[in-house]
Amino acid sequence: MKMAILAIIIFTTTNSAMAIKITEVYPNPPGTDAGKEWVELYNSTPEEISLDKWIITNNKNTYSLTGTIPAHSLKQIIFTKTFLTNENTTITLQNAQNRISDQISYTNSLEGQSYSKSLTKENNTQKINWFWLTPTPGIKNASTKTITGLITTPPSISDIFYFEIANGRGKHTIKIDNNNISFDQIRASLIQDTLIKITVTTDNTLIAYQILDFPKPEIYRKTSNSLQNLQFFIPVIAILILLKNHLAKSQETQFNTL
Repeated sequence: MKMAILAIIIFTTTNSAMAIKITEVYPNPPGTDAGKEWVELYNSTPEEISLDKWIITNNKNTYSLTGTIPAHSLKQIIFTKTFLTNENTTITLQNAQNRISDQISYTNSLEGQSYSKSLTKENNTQKINWFWLTPTPGIKNASTKTITGLITTPPSISDIFYFEIANGRGKHTIKIDNNNISFDQIRASLIQDTLIKITVTTDNTLIAYQILDFPKPEIYRKTSNSLQNLQFFIPVIAILILLKNHLAKSQETQFNTL
């Protein structure tokens, strides 16, 4: 009985210790980085967990944690000195039992943006993705959604860039924020009738995109239209041929009768 209780305690402790996850990383604040970089953690369990003897590692650097993280709560870990690197970084959260509780990696960072864990909705499914987004320390990260459709209105140059896509659910106006995606980088792809798959925030700001199919060149459009017109006239031509044959037979019958 004692062994069973001990096993339950060990399992519960281990399970709780593994339930703290990294939800957001802010490695590249504007200006001086020292004292402004941070990592956000989330405790998904119904109990408070001590962070004593926990560590965060960034490639070869180590930062020791203290204090506690309440149940179902976020905790922002602000580094007192420059700790996070902006490129080719792996951040590891390690618990008091020297086991990895969570780990994330990124190749590049965006100044003033945080690398955020986001729940992305696509049709009727949801999955976890990581994106560079506006920082949300201490509050729930922004959710995202995926839309697939044809570009109906390419963007025009202004202070804020917009374009429009359409699918079976209607038209969607999408905003390009240069903090997330450079307009110069994407503008060549945003032409009318391009089939595109995009990921946007709840306010329809573009954060990721994938070109699925470019529109056909004009020569192919004309060929396609000609074929469509030909398809329309084929039945008409067939009817005319049948009428001609019928009239010919009628005239032949009348001639024989005479």
